[in-house]
Amino acid sequence: MKKLCLCIVLALGLLLGNSSVVFSGDVYTEITDYGIYTHGKDWKMVKTTTNIPMKLGTRFGVLFNLKGKPEGTKVRLRTVIIYPKQGMTNPKTGKTYHKSEFYFTYTTGGINGHLNGFFEPCEMVSGQWTFQVWDGDNKILEKTFKAYKP
Repeated sequence: MKKLCLCIVLALGLLLGNSSVVFSGDVYTEITDYGIYTHGKDWKMVKTTTNIPMKLGTRFGVLFNLKGKPEGTKVRLRTVIIYPKQGMTNPKTGKTYHKSEFYFTYTTGGINGHLNGFFEPCEMVSGQWTFQVWDGDNKILEKTFKAYKP
């Protein structure tokens, strides 16, 4: 039975390739967009990319559809951003952070966002930024971006 389950998982992985659908527990995500955004009344895609120029005001991240429960169901999930290896240092406290974690309530059947931005100079850290969404102990979304000095 274990071999059959493993084969199904491997076949799904091959079928989906580098798919944006992640299955886990009761809910799963389907990435609908990622890259650089503007923010006004709504988030609007500027450019689909994983390469993010470090400029004040740049907003980036991933939009996703949450599925697996009836449409309109509210689901509380943990969002994580893992900063580049050197971390992000708060200039006021001198403390260096390597990730941020927050809980948000998302809605199934609609577009949800896991977004960040460079709003302060101390936030402009070059390297790999990894965005994750967790349902309990199950990671249901992961997208990595590379921030660079233009």
